[in-house]
Amino acid sequence: MSEMNTNCGCDTTDDASNRKKVPTGSFEDVEFSEELADADDMEAQARAAAADYRADQFSGE
Repeated sequence: MSEMNTNCGCDTTDDASNRKKVPTGSFEDVEFSEELADADDMEAQARAAAADYRADQFSGE
């Protein structure tokens, strides 16, 4: 029987035939348009920039 993760709606079954390869990584090319962005998009953009800055600071240690 398949279990559903209520946080993301993802299928968490251990059945290998149901597993899908999903793209991961921080270098995915995603288009961003300031003209179409709302307040949440702008906040996400600022948070991403701050996270990138913090990651760069730790990589130098």
